[in-house]
Amino acid sequence: MNKRWGLLVLLLLCSVPACSRQAYALCLTPETPCREYERTPIIFQGLVEHVGTVEHQDLLFGQTGARVWRVKVERVWKGLKDQAEAEFLTRGVPGKMWVEDEFEFKVGERYVIWAWPSDTPPMLRTHGCSLTRLLKDAQEEVEFLDSLSRPAAGGYVYGRVWRSDHPSTADKIPAAVGVTVVLEGSGRRRETRTDDEGRFRFVGLRGGNYDVSLMLPDTLAPLRQSPADPHYPRTEMPIRASVAINSPRDCASADFRVQSSALISGFAAAEDGKPLSGIIVQGALLNHLQQQDENRAKGTFAFLFSAKAITDERGYFEFLNLPPGRYVVGVTLEHDANADQPYPRTFHPGVANIGEATVFELKPGERLDVGAFTLPPRLVPIAIHGSVVRENGEPAVDAFVAVTNNFRARLRGTRTDKNGAFSLSVFPGYSYALTASVGSGSDELVGRSTCTLQTTGAVAAPIRIELRPRGSEPKR
Repeated sequence: MNKRWGLLVLLLLCSVPACSRQAYALCLTPETPCREYERTPIIFQGLVEHVGTVEHQDLLFGQTGARVWRVKVERVWKGLKDQAEAEFLTRGVPGKMWVEDEFEFKVGERYVIWAWPSDTPPMLRTHGCSLTRLLKDAQEEVEFLDSLSRPAAGGYVYGRVWRSDHPSTADKIPAAVGVTVVLEGSGRRRETRTDDEGRFRFVGLRGGNYDVSLMLPDTLAPLRQSPADPHYPRTEMPIRASVAINSPRDCASADFRVQSSALISGFAAAEDGKPLSGIIVQGALLNHLQQQDENRAKGTFAFLFSAKAITDERGYFEFLNLPPGRYVVGVTLEHDANADQPYPRTFHPGVANIGEATVFELKPGERLDVGAFTLPPRLVPIAIHGSVVRENGEPAVDAFVAVTNNFRARLRGTRTDKNGAFSLSVFPGYSYALTASVGSGSDELVGRSTCTLQTTGAVAAPIRIELRPRGSEPKR
């Protein structure tokens, strides 16, 4: 290793206390509360009452800003004796934590805190990769900590089953409710169902190895890797996990992610009925697409959550693992036509207007075949010719000219020749912005122009772009 980098790594390790160094291991390998209990010296429930700012001397970064959180101690499981308050030090400023593992408390909230002595006694430290969390989210941890005062009743296995439907209509990841979970091992087989939060739990287990698996209903399917990207393989994530219980107080966890099993399928064809292969077809929730179009009309960016599929040699496409909802099927829904997708925005059954599109009401677990989806002829590119000149009218040689579309995405660029001339290819039916520049820094000259190409002619009218010093160019 390069000596300079080796020194930097050493300084990083020295500047982060033992508890923080452990945080990185926890992030890579999350631990269960029963196993984390042995390595955590201080565990308690507390109410965050106040936060203040102080100056902090750090070994690596020198004098930095820091915050001190005052926490009222309400309940102790380990490490604190007859202590009414505890203080925590976090480095950085709100929303801009320069240490990745810092934990963000909120005044007025109650937490179950897993803590370590800090490098600034008597203050304590915790971190974002520890088991520290809001009391309302620490059900499993509290149950384990409370069980320590009772005789050991055997190990336990717990976990959650999440739904990862795409595109999501929820503000948070929803739980998979009522899913059958099977535990097998040590000569026994047990079943339970997930609760309203997707949680499950098996208790009173003897030491040994166990397999945890899901029995999914027809409306659910295993999570597929990158289901919205047609270029990724449709790899199913496992719905089985192996765990071990090593002692009467040991525990293990297994979390799973599943999706809706509903799908939409169909085939894309040209106007003469011939199948079209290699076309990216999208299935989008109608309300998401309408919101994108509204934002686009206002000049603001909106990302469209949609399922995508590439048609095969038969023109067949299939959108897997869709949540229930009202869908439209189309092409070129979130961008202008380009070389990879030379088709105008078109909706099933073969219309340009979203108001005339077929709206499909997809039910849970339904497999919906939409039949033929007819696409118009491929768009033929138009050549844009023009010139770039300086303020005195002289040709701007080797100026860079870029063309962007309605989504402010750069499509392509080129450089002017010795006469200041350039040529670019775009598709008709869209508005484009052209930007030219030459030089750099205080000597940079820039110029802009816009054009709308509604015809399908082979050549557009010539465009002239005049360069001016940056900041003095006219607004368009």
